[in-house]
Amino acid sequence: MYARFLSALRRTQHSRIDITAKGTAGARQYSEESMLKGTPKFTRMQPKSAVRRRAQPTPDGTGEPDWGSSGRAELNSKSISRLAFIGGATAAGVGLMGVAAYYGGTYFYLRNNWAASEDIDSSTARNLLYLATYYERLSPNYKRALDALEKALEIIDKDAKLPRDSLAVLEIRVRIAECLFNMGDESSAASLARQILPDFDRKGDSRKSESAVDNLKYILATVLGQACANAGRSDDAAAAYSIGLQAVKRMKQGMVAKFDGENLAEYTEYDNLNLKEALLTSRLAESFFAKGDHAVSETLFQGVLASIKQHRAHLDVAPHIVQDYRTFKDEWACLDAHAMLHLAKIQTDAGNIDAAIPWIESARTVATEKRTFNLPKCVDCIAGILSELGRIAEIQGDSKKALRRYREAYEHARLNFSDYQQKLAADVERLEQNV
Repeated sequence: MYARFLSALRRTQHSRIDITAKGTAGARQYSEESMLKGTPKFTRMQPKSAVRRRAQPTPDGTGEPDWGSSGRAELNSKSISRLAFIGGATAAGVGLMGVAAYYGGTYFYLRNNWAASEDIDSSTARNLLYLATYYERLSPNYKRALDALEKALEIIDKDAKLPRDSLAVLEIRVRIAECLFNMGDESSAASLARQILPDFDRKGDSRKSESAVDNLKYILATVLGQACANAGRSDDAAAAYSIGLQAVKRMKQGMVAKFDGENLAEYTEYDNLNLKEALLTSRLAESFFAKGDHAVSETLFQGVLASIKQHRAHLDVAPHIVQDYRTFKDEWACLDAHAMLHLAKIQTDAGNIDAAIPWIESARTVATEKRTFNLPKCVDCIAGILSELGRIAEIQGDSKKALRRYREAYEHARLNFSDYQQKLAADVERLEQNV
């Protein structure tokens, strides 16, 4: 009986403890709810103890509570690898976005400045033309430009929607000839140019702008004329340059008819036409000089100097002539010095040394002022001026001065990697044997 009494007593005590614990928890819960009553639910924060994991029994059976993580990031191999992956992916994404922005901007720039012809239906052909323009104008690589142009022309030929004498096809063929010339294959460029020239006389249905046709004629005539001049065919070079010069004059006439002096962009366009005319006139004058027709050559070189004066006058009127900084090259540089040099040669060949010296001195002054351009033609021009001074000294009978001038010209050409040094080396050797 005593044992049953003790057992009942223990059960009663345990029940009281449970009731007390439940009552205490309920009172606490009631107290917290009464305190938070009337406040928004999203502002109610649980105590940190409430977010801890429920206590789990330990292997030794003591039942000590596992309070869980403290909330701090643990640096282990897994977390480090995850951070490295996230960082690498972020950097790669930023890089890809930068590359996409560059090529997207370049594509937009090409479309705005050198848009492909609307007569070309194939989007693939148009994109190939933009790719060729990129390698022609922004990042010179004429081999890749040639590949893109030939593939575009092949696609257009397969479509058979445009004739060979259409403006769009003619432009591609002229650009192919220009790329061949810039790659050094002058014979192929000249052969293709001769094939294209007769097609300009056929009026295709897609001819929408005579100015665009004349511009293509100018490019083609320049390529053909230079190829013939380098091959020593002065008559063919003069004929080609004459075709290009006529085309430029027609473009100037059309420009003058609609010229607006208030528009600075038109000064730019007109100045570019003057540059084309001056370059072709200079090369045509060189062809006549090579043939020995000094009278015509002198007249043409005087015309070049007149064009340069007009260019400077336009700069005074509109000094901020718009130029693309990515493709800008001062083609006017040394053009006046080049003309003066040939005028001095003409006077020297005629025996008028006194008339030649002012021309050669003026050419030297102009060329040395523009040395900073470092253009190959300026390097050749300075070497040519020094060589001409040596020739004048040789004619005057001062062999030592002539040899000194020839050596100076040769060193200038050699240090600047000019092809003109071979001719100068021959002059130096010739005088060294006689002095």
